[in-house]
Amino acid sequence: MLNPTLVTNTIQKEIRNKGIIFLFVFAIGFLFAGHKLAIMFNVNFGNEATSQF
Repeated sequence: MLNPTLVTNTIQKEIRNKGIIFLFVFAIGFLFAGHKLAIMFNVNFGNEATSQF
């Protein structure tokens, strides 16, 4: 879905521009928002499979 070369070039450009902190904060925010959405839509990540053992 995403072009790996484009992602790599973007990350390298961010590192050169000292924007890695912004990239890190954006990644944390994306994970946090995804976690909130998963809770809101009650998405199950296979917890019942591991809880049997």
